[in-house]
Amino acid sequence: MDSKEYIDSRDVTKEDIDKAWQKIDCRKLLAHTSHDLRSSLNNVLGLTELAKSQLDDREYVEYCLEKVGDTTHFLLNIVNDILYIVSPAKENMTAKDTTINIRELFETVGSVIRPMAHEKKLHFHTRIDDNVAVYVKSDRGRIRQILQNLLSNAVKFTPRYGKIDFQLHQLAEHDNKARMEFVVRDTGIGIAPEVQEHIFLPMTKEYRGSTTVYGGVGLGLAICYKLTDYLGGRLEFKSNKGQGTEFKLYLDLELDKEMPEVAQIPENQGYNFAGKTVLLVEDDEINSEIARNLLSRRGLLVDTAENGRVALSKFMMNAPGTYDLILMDVRMPLMDGLEATRRIRASGKSDAKRIPIVAVTANAYEKDEQCSMEAGMDAHLTKPVETGVLYETVQRALDGEL
Repeated sequence: MDSKEYIDSRDVTKEDIDKAWQKIDCRKLLAHTSHDLRSSLNNVLGLTELAKSQLDDREYVEYCLEKVGDTTHFLLNIVNDILYIVSPAKENMTAKDTTINIRELFETVGSVIRPMAHEKKLHFHTRIDDNVAVYVKSDRGRIRQILQNLLSNAVKFTPRYGKIDFQLHQLAEHDNKARMEFVVRDTGIGIAPEVQEHIFLPMTKEYRGSTTVYGGVGLGLAICYKLTDYLGGRLEFKSNKGQGTEFKLYLDLELDKEMPEVAQIPENQGYNFAGKTVLLVEDDEINSEIARNLLSRRGLLVDTAENGRVALSKFMMNAPGTYDLILMDVRMPLMDGLEATRRIRASGKSDAKRIPIVAVTANAYEKDEQCSMEAGMDAHLTKPVETGVLYETVQRALDGEL
């Protein structure tokens, strides 16, 4: 890629951005995305049937499962983008500044993207400079959303055997703040010059070529722009058609030098919860079966409840300390997870106030997370939950870090 000047997110006026968001019609949005949704669902159904027809061919079944995984990640991106659009809170987001391990966040994002890149035969390289601070204060979820969106685009628009670089640099430190530079660089098909000046506007959907093989809602970069602005950062890029694209995200993050260094578990296989017991509250049988298997693989003893009323009964009937953790769905019949949590916290039982309760729910809006916290929960995970995130949250809960 040559030394072409970067296009800065600040070059786009806020008035233009606001007008573009206000013009979005939800009915047109659904019509705009229906092709990608139906095509992806058709892929999932077709690949499932193909796998079932050749169960004796393990390699082929694994191939089909990998393709199903890729397709579901694509579907999830579309759903997340649509939810962001219709969320009434998107214009009034409140800061969630907490102490985060920025190095661990970088590695987590890389671990999510790496399987997608490898399946497409892409060379995926990560690099984090030695001088990058460990603990900073910021909104972990928003940073992750931006980075995963940029990297997902890089995977999508880079042909097989291409290359993606993901880097983190600390450029400067002043007044207890560090300027972080995240770099996402690919050797993909690039962005057409006539589209580049509009790339941060919503519904700017470009196929970047003569074929419509690359789907999407056309909201990803617009959302990245909004979130970057919310974090007080800057997003810029340069791209040459046929040569690739490079995005740079700059964030000035407050340092937290009081946090002690802690050993990080490098991979999912490092988690071992043997001797601990979890109460899994979930009304969907398939979701319950999946979670039960994932948790028991790491040594957890899993007791289940199909709704909040049963969960409350089991918690009250068993001796204090029987459960080390409760994973609580929210929308359930008879008694929802919020009411069950409120009653557990108010029960007066000796471990009622201290037992970690984590929401695991499809309720994905900020107001939903706020409701979980107000009910007395310690964390809020949105379905579908990545396995690594689930294990990390369980570990933090058992360590008393939520």
